[in-house]
Amino acid sequence: GKLQVEGTGNTSRLTQFIHNTNAASQHIVIIGKTRGTSVGSYTVVQNSDYLGTLSFQGADGDAMIEGARIDALVSGTPGNQDMPTVLTFGTTADGASSTTERMRITSAGGVHIGNTFSAHAEGDDLVVGGAGWRGMTIYGEGGGGVIQFADDADNRVGQIIYVHSSNEL
Repeated sequence: GKLQVEGTGNTSRLTQFIHNTNAASQHIVIIGKTRGTSVGSYTVVQNSDYLGTLSFQGADGDAMIEGARIDALVSGTPGNQDMPTVLTFGTTADGASSTTERMRITSAGGVHIGNTFSAHAEGDDLVVGGAGWRGMTIYGEGGGGVIQFADDADNRVGQIIYVHSSNEL
């Protein structure tokens, strides 16, 4: 890397980014990615490219080991003023040597927690569960809302459906 801050005291940490202004403007830290091969080259990124990663690490006695991470990845085909992106969150389980994705926010705004993050045939605004169809899916369908329950053997073991037009559950 081009910048490393390391030391033994409180002065060895990068702690403050202060934006002094009498306005509502935000303070921005930019992590950028291009497929260009020279400085100033803005060659378009591709589907599944990493736009940036925040890696949280701790010493295990031998080296710095990643405990958690947040990744931003391109999720589709970028175009002019269009950058479809997914945000993923990973943690390392006790006894494991690397992070595993635990949560994902899709470019469409869906939130997936604790599953393999594959798109379901039905809506998937919020998915909680394990691999395959295990767990629970919450989503809006037409004029109502649905909570689905499933397991590996059945896509829809049970459902709770609310219909707005008739106010029925």
